[in-house]
Amino acid sequence: MWEQLVAIDPPLRYAEDINLFAKYKDRRHFTQFMMGLREDFEPTRAVLLSRPPLPSLDAAVKELIFEENQRPHHHLSSSDVVLATPRPPASSSNRPCRICKYCKKSGHDISECFCKQKDDKRKQHQSRAILPHSQATAMSSTPVDDSMVTISQRESMFHRYMSQSSSALSVTLGNKSWLLDSAYYNHMTPHASSFSQKTPLAPSPIIYTADSSHVFVSHIGTVSSPNLTISDTYLVPKLFLNLLYVGQLCKLGLDLHFSNRGVDVQDPLTGKLLGTSCKIGLLFELCNLQIPS
Repeated sequence: MWEQLVAIDPPLRYAEDINLFAKYKDRRHFTQFMMGLREDFEPTRAVLLSRPPLPSLDAAVKELIFEENQRPHHHLSSSDVVLATPRPPASSSNRPCRICKYCKKSGHDISECFCKQKDDKRKQHQSRAILPHSQATAMSSTPVDDSMVTISQRESMFHRYMSQSSSALSVTLGNKSWLLDSAYYNHMTPHASSFSQKTPLAPSPIIYTADSSHVFVSHIGTVSSPNLTISDTYLVPKLFLNLLYVGQLCKLGLDLHFSNRGVDVQDPLTGKLLGTSCKIGLLFELCNLQIPS
């Protein structure tokens, strides 16, 4: 039944679908977990499933553990656990007890180790880049599932949106067009000709995406044009878009004011307007930006 549900997962068509799909996946995982509880947890399961809004899976587990600890303590058999899992076959003298090489506990091997699966998933999404010691590393402790937007998905959604936009929103983005971005940790461009000066990076930083693919950074330098001047920009040859990282602008002490028309970049000390960005559909395209050195 669960395989049939996976087959009818809705396709991701626009950027706003990502958050809705993530909520849908979380709700489905929560329901699957609830259906695996023992019958004596039926009252708690009914309460959790009827609670508006549905609690997170972590909150539900904590509540179940708390209820289990409040019950009278007695000797538990190997099958008396919260989840209705089948009893493992009894071990015999000619069958050695399995011991996990990862957590050092008995009863399972490393391929079934829940601790390893949990740690691997956290490590996979905790860091999206491996940088030299002199570079700052962006870390995220937020759990991310398979609905996370990757570079390839971002590019695909961008092409699809631009091809389906109305004539009022249709634009042709060339090498000089930059999009404001909050997902990655540095300004990035694939166009070497945009740099007024650049320096090779050795060893070359590697940017890991959520789907475990990666792209390489070859240089770092200053992008300069009549309408744009930004320093500390990565040259990523295999990238498709010019991305201007919002966090890097905020780190410089600049104020970014978002509205339904676009974004204004302002120097909070002088009040001077340093740059503007226009809103095109769901994207913010940079019009101009001059950051004082």
